Amino acid sequence: MNSSSASRSASSPVWSSWPEIWRHYSFAGDTGGFLWLRRRINGHPTADPRPLPGITATIGTPFQVPDVACGGVMAEFGLRPTLLYRLKTLLWKGPSVVLRLSPGPGDRALIPAMTTVPFLISPVIETRRHFAEFMQRGFTADSAGRPRTAEVRVLAAKPERYFAPDFAVTFRSVAPIDACPPTQP
Repeated sequence: MNSSSASRSASSPVWSSWPEIWRHYSFAGDTGGFLWLRRRINGHPTADPRPLPGITATIGTPFQVPDVACGGVMAEFGLRPTLLYRLKTLLWKGPSVVLRLSPGPGDRALIPAMTTVPFLISPVIETRRHFAEFMQRGFTADSAGRPRTAEVRVLAAKPERYFAPDFAVTFRSVAPIDACPPTQP
């Protein structure tokens, strides 16, 4: 993993593959440019994301990100594009959709069609060093880099023209194997 991963969108497929990395690899070292990961002989089943209570959120209104004892929080959004958005994106580019995490690094681009797959929203991992620390130590509810609220924004004068105002948010907890002790479901 190199540090260019920080420039990708928040809903990038890379972020949804991290539990698979934690299941099959352990941290072996940091070269200063890349992480060395060691393949596990047998994959670890407890890396699977576990469901947390979901909510209904409103575009442009912050919502709480759940706290977990150790590990991170993945989310998926049930954004509902309007016919106008579908037509506009068929012919041209639609308005930008962003995720604002607070406290956090500011706005992160979202690709609406990709938000139906869980992706990591907490903690904010921007560098390979953050990724390595998360693999080794996990994060607790008091850790720095853990946003308390999130907000989905449509960068248009009238967002309701492009998306239904309310959408479902499904949360899952995810824990790197080497950092967080396994819990029974």
